[in-house]
Order: sequence, then C-alpha cells, then structure tokens
Amino acid sequence: MKKILLMAAFAVASLTANAQYYVGGTLGFSNDKTNNGNTKVTSYTVMPEFGTVLNDKFGVGVVLGATSETTKVTGRDDVTLTKWGINPYLRYQALEIGKVNVFVDGGVYFESRTQKNYKAGIGLGLNVAPGIAYKLTDNISIVAKANNLLNFGYKKDPIADIPNAGDADTHVNAGLNTLNNFTAANLSFGFYYNF
Repeated sequence: MKKILLMAAFAVASLTANAQYYVGGTLGFSNDKTNNGNTKVTSYTVMPEFGTVLNDKFGVGVVLGATSETTKVTGRDDVTLTKWGINPYLRYQALEIGKVNVFVDGGVYFESRTQKNYKAGIGLGLNVAPGIAYKLTDNISIVAKANNLLNFGYKKDPIADIPNAGDADTHVNAGLNTLNNFTAANLSFGFYYNF
C-alpha cells in the first residue's frame, strides 16, 4: 500500500512540477427583448476560474459561476432567477499562433437555481465551450468564450410553494447553439493571470 501511495504522489508531483497555473475569470451580460418588445430579459454572469496547464495540449480547471436573470413582462411583476454553479473541465489546446491560443473546454456542471416563491431547482450535465485567449504579456491574457456551445443536461425545478401545486418540473435537454440561436448570453469575456 505504501508503494502505491508513493507512486501516486510521485505521479502528481511530476505532472505539476513544470505546470503553469492560471487564475482569472469572465463576465457576461445580455439584454434581450422579445414578444414585440413586451418581454425584456436581462442577465449578468460572473465566472471566476482557475486551472493548470499539464502540457502543450491539455489542462484542467474549474469555473465557479453566479448568474442573475431578470424577466420583465409588460403588465406583470418582475421575475428574478439566480443561478449558482460549478464546472470542472478538461481543456484541449487546439491551436496556437503567436500570441493567440484557441482552446476547447469539455466538462461536467452542477447548478442550483432559486427564484422568489419557488424552491431551489438543480441542474447537471455535460458541456463543451470553445474559447480564444490573446497573450498581452507573459502573465496576462484576455479571454473570450462561447459558453455551452454543446450541452447535454438534466434539470429539476420544483413548482411554486403553493399548496397542491403539483410535482417538480423535470427536463432532460440536449442542445447545439448555432448562429441562428446564439445570443450575447452565450458569450463571456475576461482575463487570465498566468504564473
């Protein structure tokens, strides 16, 4: 048993001895009007992130996320949905040209959603998010990501806390965001500090 633990510790140490670490994150904002301007959805997203580059092609990391989404419908009360999530991922460095790095993150996510007068809902699934980073200096890069370009997930949202309201609303979803349904809510911009 001691030999196995020693070998595992050696493997981890050798992987991280020359590893490059990064911290940073991205911000997202969208403001969409639908239904002839009668419905307005505004969302703000903050996603701190940290990870490590294992070699010239692969890295691992995790994104923590918080989103506030407010829906305003003419003649009705505003509805605000708050989401919290965690998204560990494996990063593939697809292309590097000079200071530009193109990558694809594939990971799993878990999220919790709350709304006034509702119990918390949950979601979990798999997602793919391509991105691009431009190295301003040896330590600082600016980043743009297309969040959840491809996803497969499960969501469970309890019905409002009203007696006899019924069971939870459950969804299994799979999606591919194409140019036809891609919106500002799918984009986020930020930076990385590499050390």
